[in-house]
Amino acid sequence: MPRRILYLSYYFEPDLGAGSFRNSSLVQKLQNQIQNDEEIYVIASTPNRYHKTEILAPLYEERGNIKIYRINVPQHSNGFIRQVISFMYYTVGIYKIVKNQKFDLVFASTSKLMTAYIAYRIAKPNKIPLFLDVRDLFAENLMELIKIQPLAKPLSYFVKYFFEKPSFRYAAHINVNSEGFIPSLNYLNKTSISFYPNGIDDFFKGQSQNPDLPNFPKVICYAGNIGEAQGLDLIVPELALNLGDSFQFKIIGDGSAIHKLKIK
Repeated sequence: MPRRILYLSYYFEPDLGAGSFRNSSLVQKLQNQIQNDEEIYVIASTPNRYHKTEILAPLYEERGNIKIYRINVPQHSNGFIRQVISFMYYTVGIYKIVKNQKFDLVFASTSKLMTAYIAYRIAKPNKIPLFLDVRDLFAENLMELIKIQPLAKPLSYFVKYFFEKPSFRYAAHINVNSEGFIPSLNYLNKTSISFYPNGIDDFFKGQSQNPDLPNFPKVICYAGNIGEAQGLDLIVPELALNLGDSFQFKIIGDGSAIHKLKIK
């Protein structure tokens, strides 16, 4: 009987960011690996990461044997509370779609821990394999996101014990995109772990510096997400002061911490 694969990824094309790029490419590769009568059900959210960028995408589309469902969620601009609200919409949408459907395998890509947990809650009762691509360790991040340590530690423990560990322990295989995650997963005695990073887009290969750039000042460019995890506000201002007028920083992007870089 043809296999049906459930693929959960909160971010998916045409949304922006590493999660979207990574999973959009992986789905394309999977399509080349499966048989024509097998199907992949992708459940993602509508583009919502950056409120300044309005990107439209259909709520449902088919690409051969790939069925893509996009759940309409509010834009959150990487703010913590808004992310939680958006993810609640995503969770409800997933359960509506998978209700009364059967799958042979569940795959989840997670920078948001609850994506892995939802995948676990779908896979375990049906006794089907679960594969995870872990792009973040949310329980550890809580220690940095929550500034009140007496609250951060117990909450981090609660999330790890009741959500992360059950999901990760049930998984047949886990891939991480940073080798720095592996020591934190030492409790996974029976789960195999692999490491595949995000990599470099082919577009950037072989690019050379523009010969028309002036020699002074030298421009240091950062292009990407400007969130708490990047910590640009802890690095760039002090570095700019130390380097002086010989260097100019150009920051391109958006995120929850962009206000910390703006000069008032």
